[in-house]
Amino acid sequence: MNTKEMLSVIELAKSLSFRETADRLFMTQPALSYQISNIENEIGFKIFERGVKGVALTPAGRRFVRDMESVYRQINYAVEMGQNFSAFYEKEIRVGLMRRSYFSALPSAIEEMGKTHPEVSIVPVFTNGLSDGLLKGELDVVIADEEDLKGIKGTKRVFLYSSPIKLLTRKDDVLTALPVVTKDDIIGRTFLVGSASRKVLRKIQLELEREGIVKTMNSDSHDTTLTLVSAGKAICLAPEFYKAEGGDCVWLKYDTDYEIKIAAAYVDNGREEVGVFLDTLVKVAPKCL
Repeated sequence: MNTKEMLSVIELAKSLSFRETADRLFMTQPALSYQISNIENEIGFKIFERGVKGVALTPAGRRFVRDMESVYRQINYAVEMGQNFSAFYEKEIRVGLMRRSYFSALPSAIEEMGKTHPEVSIVPVFTNGLSDGLLKGELDVVIADEEDLKGIKGTKRVFLYSSPIKLLTRKDDVLTALPVVTKDDIIGRTFLVGSASRKVLRKIQLELEREGIVKTMNSDSHDTTLTLVSAGKAICLAPEFYKAEGGDCVWLKYDTDYEIKIAAAYVDNGREEVGVFLDTLVKVAPKCL
């Protein structure tokens, strides 16, 4: 069934009149009736009941039309997007990130590419499925913590920047008066920890726990952590690239040499535009610091 035939079914389901539908679609009534009959033969069930009192949807037809309207809208959307793309662009690079904060300079990179390579469309895709997306060809470049990228085989990586580890607390915390917070300054404090934390953060957390410096409280997500810190329930450590999501928390310098390295991974398939985009990412990466 093509889109014209789908439209015939949808319009007839709305008007329940062969005459009105035929007029609207600039067809003859016999041609429309023949088309609907062919569609019903193709799908194997009746969409419409035809009787002396007019046309009515069958129960199966009612369900079929409802589902088909959704498909028809999706097809039209895909066609419109394809038309827009072909009118303005010749190539596309899909960039995968788990969160926008991982590379805050991405808008600058897209803007820069627009100046030098206006024929290339850069499409940000926010997803947790970076590995699958890259290996299946659904993504061309992914930007993430190097720790996450190690598990993606058959790819190359380009280092972008290192994010320092910061200590988060409330604005009225006495720690905000210190130029650098050390582990001695947080003795006895409650520390938020999470199983999903980065390996570097977990390492620092475990060191503090083993030394008995802090008490710990579990948090199931970064957003939960920020909320609890803002409520004065605890303090925590986080990479600085999350700072834009920090709400009313204060991000303090913490005495550690640990950092989280952010990189771009890609499959080297010889696409020139991908190479240019990677160079652009490296160029604008300092804006993330």
